[in-house]
Amino acid sequence: MKNLKHFLAGAVVVSTFAFAVNANAIQAGPDGAGFVVSDDGDPSLYGYVDISSTGTQIITNGDDNAATVTFPVGSTFYFYGAERTALRVSANGYLSTNLSESGGDWNNDCPVAASGTGERLYALHDDLRSVNVYTQHFAPQNVTVIQWVGGYYAAGPSTVGNVDFEVLIFHNLHVAVVQVNQASQLGASSSMGAFSNTLSTGLTLECDTPGYVTPGSMFVAYGTLRLNEIRSEQPGTDSDEYFELTGVPGYDPQDLWLLAIGDDSTGDSGRIEAVLDLTGAVFDPGGVGNTFMSIGDTTATLPGLDYTTTNALNFENDDNITYAIVQGFTGTLNQDLDTNNDGLLDVLPWTQDIDAVSTLISAQPPPPGQEWAYALEQVPAIGNDNPGHVQRCGDIFGSWVAAAEDPAALQDSPTGLNICVACGNGIVESGEACDGDGNGNGGETATCNSDCSVAACGDGILNATAGETCDDGNSSNADDCPDGVGGTCMPAACGDGFTNTMGTTIEACDDGGESATCNVDCTVASCGDMIVNNTAGETCDDGGRSSTCDDDCTAVSCGDGHVNATSGELCDGDGAGNGGETATCDTDCTPAMCGDGVMNTLAGEDCDEMMETATCDADCTTVSCGDGQLNTTAGEECDDGNVAPGDGCDANCLTEMGMGGMGGEGGMGTGGMGTGGMGTGGMGMGTGGMTGSGGMTGSGGMGSGANSGTGGSGNDDSAADSGCGCSTPGDGTPDGSGAIALLLGLGAVLSRRRRSA
Repeated sequence: MKNLKHFLAGAVVVSTFAFAVNANAIQAGPDGAGFVVSDDGDPSLYGYVDISSTGTQIITNGDDNAATVTFPVGSTFYFYGAERTALRVSANGYLSTNLSESGGDWNNDCPVAASGTGERLYALHDDLRSVNVYTQHFAPQNVTVIQWVGGYYAAGPSTVGNVDFEVLIFHNLHVAVVQVNQASQLGASSSMGAFSNTLSTGLTLECDTPGYVTPGSMFVAYGTLRLNEIRSEQPGTDSDEYFELTGVPGYDPQDLWLLAIGDDSTGDSGRIEAVLDLTGAVFDPGGVGNTFMSIGDTTATLPGLDYTTTNALNFENDDNITYAIVQGFTGTLNQDLDTNNDGLLDVLPWTQDIDAVSTLISAQPPPPGQEWAYALEQVPAIGNDNPGHVQRCGDIFGSWVAAAEDPAALQDSPTGLNICVACGNGIVESGEACDGDGNGNGGETATCNSDCSVAACGDGILNATAGETCDDGNSSNADDCPDGVGGTCMPAACGDGFTNTMGTTIEACDDGGESATCNVDCTVASCGDMIVNNTAGETCDDGGRSSTCDDDCTAVSCGDGHVNATSGELCDGDGAGNGGETATCDTDCTPAMCGDGVMNTLAGEDCDEMMETATCDADCTTVSCGDGQLNTTAGEECDDGNVAPGDGCDANCLTEMGMGGMGGEGGMGTGGMGTGGMGTGGMGMGTGGMTGSGGMTGSGGMGSGANSGTGGSGNDDSAADSGCGCSTPGDGTPDGSGAIALLLGLGAVLSRRRRSA
């Protein structure tokens, strides 16, 4: 749950230790770079280290000249924003970062001005002469001592009094201490302080103040005020929240404030969530080692805390939070410093900001609903959580890193040097999940990140050895870097199996290649999209019907059931996807038609040879005598639709001969043609009037018209032109029934002639 957690402005701090602040302490700063100077006035701290007989002399009888002191490898001094490996020593009692400094500045600068080149630390800056300067490094303590022994210039230039003072540089603490063994003018013409020419003013502890310098007791510390360690979360209840500052012994952070900047209950970014006045939380004046001061929650139980608050710190978790030390704060709790939520502070209710760090839960710029981080120095999220314990490695000047969130890991150091695990030495130590290969070979491996956490896609740490080319730590597979469950931590690409819906290139689908529903270009598969998707059953896709592709995205093929007029098809099966021959469409995708040369059985065709042939009728049925289809090519002379004989067309579809008249009983024809009369005595046949055979007289057999048989059995056609055409029953007398019979016979003969004509 996201809560608004804060402590009240001006919350009282209560010391948990039984020491009292030295009322004689004098201090200066911080200046714009956070540099401070404090003289706690406790003579018991004094411990002069005389190296005039053991150290290396770098200046002899110096007068307005200088020499360079180079620190041993690994020994540095953090001074005005940079880690210095060497300083220039002036015979006139000051140190400079300008290594070409002549040392000739003899003006004691009262007050200390931000002038000159580079940065300076005024140990006891005065117009000195006949100065011998010595230096010596004490390796066990990692301390470099620089000692001046000489005299003052008077207006004369006669020497007026002697000086003997030194600067001790504590490299591990990045603190410089000035001790004075002899200064006959007691500060009447000297100055102590520091400056950077990048700032508008210098830092003055004292200048031209007779009696200020007290040989044999002075212990003046120079150092940098900074945030050094913060705990905001731990497993279970957050009872051990605290923060730690670096500074110098005896320094009182007067008018300095700790701010926590996040959001309000509505998510409005840039809101002051917490304010704490640090005035009175004095750095322990008990020695140079007391350069750390810590303030904890009311419930804090960690050993070494200097102070606890009367109100719970309640630092907010699970957000982007910015912690800042500022001076001269005039704002209010919950004040909006980023009025347009663009990540830049628009309102600055303080005179100067000293230090700041942000702990992140999300990358910047933040996603919707998440506040901005406002500090230049930022500690990235650990997976999906903001780091609950952060510290500088090394102290004062080192980079901010995440430390063990569980106090049980013993990585908290609220009043001492930070316990920075040596990640990268190949040895798994307290607070590390891994370190290189664990056998003394440090560095990133496929299973261990460079920060000694276990490598995992989605942890927000890019591990190239593990094959990662991105890792935004948001555990999402739907953006430009898939790092969720099963993610690859490689830039999103079509075909990786993760649908990118939030990144630069939006995908509609991504099945890791072509599927029945997704094309290879990560668009939804659809016939007509001009992308051939074989898995979806497509063999072509021209964006519509073409001469080579049907509208169902299959290659044009007669018989596929899809009519493709562009390719010349007039029909195709049923036109609904069912191909093959139909009653209206041939197998060659032309309309069924007898005579087209394509046999279509569903259209009732037995054959189709484009015309009448010896085996196929003109109506595309198989030739068969008696089918009613006259097929002369098959040799048919006739086809009356049956094979019955005697109807003029025989069973072989050949024309039958005409039948002659049959004479009546006892009668005979006399040359008549036609359906001659039938007589009892015989039957006359013939073309054009054959006489009935049998020459028997009938009872009235007659020929048709004028022609008649002669009553004989002859069959001479030439006699057919005449005759009486009559017969008599018994005695040749004509009979009406014979005449009728003759007429019937003649009609049959005429009928045969017309059919064969």
